[in-house]
Amino acid sequence: ARYNNVTPEEIAQSVIATVEAVAQELKRLEYPGDTNQPYQIELVTGESVHLLNAFVQSQPHARRYGWDWGSLYRTHVRNSSSGWMYALVKVGEVGSMCCGEIELDLDEEIVTIECLERLPSATELRGLATLVADLFATTLAELIEAKAVWLINPDPALVDFYVGFGYTPHTDEESASDRVAYMRKEIAQ
Repeated sequence: ARYNNVTPEEIAQSVIATVEAVAQELKRLEYPGDTNQPYQIELVTGESVHLLNAFVQSQPHARRYGWDWGSLYRTHVRNSSSGWMYALVKVGEVGSMCCGEIELDLDEEIVTIECLERLPSATELRGLATLVADLFATTLAELIEAKAVWLINPDPALVDFYVGFGYTPHTDEESASDRVAYMRKEIAQ
């Protein structure tokens, strides 16, 4: 297990390298719709999270569908040495946000996708937000030699969609519910 003794600085460097790799891949993707202002990936920081969250909360139906990204930032990034968060942004707007963690305390190292949200107004990111989240988590997992990516609490309506990205559904063994608790994607070593 290579990253059991990883430092917060090494995690930060891995996340930055992943953002750079995904940014290069985004330049190669073709966007449906508005190709003059494609979305760019931006690592969310303590300075930017409040502006991004304010934009998300200002959108129609945001309170009904969305998360409080400021709280998620505090939980997964600021108060965690292994958390990450990015946004897909273009001039003046946020299209989607995603956060997760590098889990080092389990039997194996994994990268989790904890929350993923595409704003309803960012229709050109339909499907693409998931592609970018999967690319980000998979690239990060490969970089740190993690064994798997877990998609935590997937939307039940999207489970079949995530299967198309190579994820397999898993239910909570301690619950009598058939609800999918997480989905797992193996990372080739």
